[in-house]
Amino acid sequence: MSFRLTPTELNQLLIQLMAKRDDGTSDQEITLPYRIHSHGKAFMIYPMSKDAESLDNEAELPFVMDVIKNFYEKNTQHDCTLLIPYRFCRGYCRVPVEIALAKRAHAVLLEINLSEKSIHVHDSQSWVPWLFYPDKLAQKYDKLNDIAQASFTYPLGNYHSYDIQKDDFSCGYYVYHFIKHILATGSALGCEKIQLNIKRDYPDKAAFLKQHGVVLSQEINGDEVQVIINGEEWQQFSVDENYYQEKIATENAENQEALSEQEDAEWEQIQPNEIQDNQQAKLFELTIPELNTPSRFKLYANTTLLASMGMFNYFNKVKPETDTSAKNERDVSSFSRIS
Repeated sequence: MSFRLTPTELNQLLIQLMAKRDDGTSDQEITLPYRIHSHGKAFMIYPMSKDAESLDNEAELPFVMDVIKNFYEKNTQHDCTLLIPYRFCRGYCRVPVEIALAKRAHAVLLEINLSEKSIHVHDSQSWVPWLFYPDKLAQKYDKLNDIAQASFTYPLGNYHSYDIQKDDFSCGYYVYHFIKHILATGSALGCEKIQLNIKRDYPDKAAFLKQHGVVLSQEINGDEVQVIINGEEWQQFSVDENYYQEKIATENAENQEALSEQEDAEWEQIQPNEIQDNQQAKLFELTIPELNTPSRFKLYANTTLLASMGMFNYFNKVKPETDTSAKNERDVSSFSRIS
């Protein structure tokens, strides 16, 4: 059994955490999102969402912008902090996720303080993978402000790469402990000091889950699992599935067409003569018949050039700021080429 937590397992761990912190409430009475108070502050604890807009990519998870929009549509009180486990599942350097090795699988914690209009991301990994995997939230920054009808701040310094994860599977455990720490102290200060060694402290994932009140039943397709709490089977959570499905049905075709046009325009900006050392980049088209709609991706024949071309262009485009008052502000356009 893999040590990596699935979205279902992380969600159920959070339910158990809410039940322990909210005296007199049983886990069977709790569903996510869940509002809870700690240290005089209100928090909304959400199940995991994703950074991919495509419905086919991690289909069981909602797109994070839909989650935020849903909150504003259903809540009139905007005095809390949203804590959202946030899954990175797109491809590195714009490589399609159908190429399995290019698909990222990582979880972070998204913290949105609605009172202060601030956004923070808590990442257990270092900043290095982030360079090859631009921030989707930064790209959708304007959309977030439109949804909230407010101006949120999200400077570069609010993406916290703690570099405390020393393996390739414990990101979900760190997200759980980040939330646990924030509720225990009322603040994210100190998250960078959390140290986990899951394989040393637990014989397997099931032992960690059991210690925290979650018992596994059988695995489904080797990926998602059903969980049993107090003898009852809990199904995977999805945020307003009907709302989400309806939105996708009405907007998917238009969005896909717009994304396709944007991708074509961006790829055309990358020219073979930008490669150094007289390396030749030969473009070819890769057709993936498994996709629901015909899609074509222009890739470089020498795949070792793919990341280097994107990153050369990226670093050439992002220049140091001379105005110190603005050096922490995000230039969202600088991420568009390799997102």
